[in-house]
Amino acid sequence: MENLINDFSFGLFFWQTLLFGVLLILLRKYAWKPILSAINDREQGIEDALEAAENARKEMLNLKSANEEILKEARAEREVLLKDARDIRNKM
Repeated sequence: MENLINDFSFGLFFWQTLLFGVLLILLRKYAWKPILSAINDREQGIEDALEAAENARKEMLNLKSANEEILKEARAEREVLLKDARDIRNKM
């Protein structure tokens, strides 16, 4: 440990610091922006998928109520037809 302290070189420290700064700049320019862009694209895709799922859920609820209304009308029509058939049968 004492050997490292005694052999400390300000020139080496300067170049290592400079190269580290250059590395940070290069990473920021060529890696950080694409990574953030990919993360933002993925986040937007997830938000769009959640919105589409919510819209599909609402549409399913609307279709369910519409189907129930159609079934109600069909049952009423069936009752009318059965009543008419019974009346015709009783007249014979």
